[in-house]
Amino acid sequence: MLAARAAASGSTLAEVAARDAMSVPAWRPATADEIGATVAFLASRAASYVNGTVLTVDGGRTETI
Repeated sequence: MLAARAAASGSTLAEVAARDAMSVPAWRPATADEIGATVAFLASRAASYVNGTVLTVDGGRTETI
């Protein structure tokens, strides 16, 4: 998606990625460890009572759209 936006805007991939990261309230993209920790939690017994909900892991981006 970022590559397509870069091509369409005439920007570099690095420029588009930087703008994209700044649009996230956390000011950075998620790390693989952060996404993995969420998946591990949902797959664990600790989440056994979690049911029928959407867990948004996006650094707060959804609230800003």
